[in-house]
Amino acid sequence: MATQNPASAGKPGTTPAKDAPQQRSFKRDDFPYIRKASIILAACLAISILTVSGSTYFLANQKKAKDAEQALNTQTNEKTTEAEHQKRDIHDFQPKYVQLVKRGFVGEERRLEWVESIKKIQETRKLLPIDYEISPQQSFQLDPAMPLQLGDLELHGSKMHITIQLLHEMDLLNFFRDLKTMQIYALNNCAITPPSAPTNDALSPSLTAECSLYWITVGKNAAASSEPDKPAEQ
Repeated sequence: MATQNPASAGKPGTTPAKDAPQQRSFKRDDFPYIRKASIILAACLAISILTVSGSTYFLANQKKAKDAEQALNTQTNEKTTEAEHQKRDIHDFQPKYVQLVKRGFVGEERRLEWVESIKKIQETRKLLPIDYEISPQQSFQLDPAMPLQLGDLELHGSKMHITIQLLHEMDLLNFFRDLKTMQIYALNNCAITPPSAPTNDALSPSLTAECSLYWITVGKNAAASSEPDKPAEQ
């Protein structure tokens, strides 16, 4: 009867027992227990992300809409304030504007009115005859060193040379004082000379005044063909 060598039982290459324990697998053994919870967790995370993203988008749109509304309110308030200022300016300056129009400052030059004003003063003050000559209208600057910025408007000046025979100097002062209440002008210069031959006639002129002035109006810009006239320095 043959006997088995006990030493051969532990040699390599022998077949392991069928009932030996197998290695544990997370995917096979453990994951099925937490699969449902994992799915619920993933769904909750997705919902949370969507909720946060949606809230952020909604808040951004709300802020944008609020900013737009505030900008519109600000613009409306500014326009309302500007309209109120314009209305107040019109109320404050309209009477002055009407007076300037009546005095011939706004619009076209009124040479006939200038001549009538001179004749009226002459008759009222009982002055001696007055000679005058009006030059063509040109663009005008009151002070060349500080030109006025009038936008689409500009000052116009019509130069007038006046010769007045005077009984005394007050005739000249009264003439220009009265003229100032009727029309708007800028006096350029005046030169007063005595007569070449003295006379004892009380109604004969004792002085002769040679004056130049500019009748001032404001109107639309016009391309001047030459440099504007400027008042001579006193």
